[in-house]
Amino acid sequence: MSQIVIQNLKKRKINTNRKDMKILRIIHENFIDWLHSCGGKGKCTSCKMNVLEGKELLNPPTDFEIKCLSRGLLIDSQRLACSCHFENDGNLVISVPRDTQMKHLVYEE
Repeated sequence: MSQIVIQNLKKRKINTNRKDMKILRIIHENFIDWLHSCGGKGKCTSCKMNVLEGKELLNPPTDFEIKCLSRGLLIDSQRLACSCHFENDGNLVISVPRDTQMKHLVYEE
């Protein structure tokens, strides 16, 4: 069993045992809005997330994520929610970056 904690959304917690499902889909299936301009196809960076804890639980970065890192579109502590999934059980603590926060949600610092 794994848990996703969205730190700046009132520490919202999602429990999951789905290793075959992308983090973005897990978030959406739990009725949490998360930006995804390309529809979760891994072609933009709008679904990026700050990984505060648990980076080692996720699959290795995709080629697109590596390209985004080299171009400065992502930083080392960020992943695309549509491109990563759990490989190991544990707690994943994430936050929504300021530049992709949705206006209708209330975020904490």
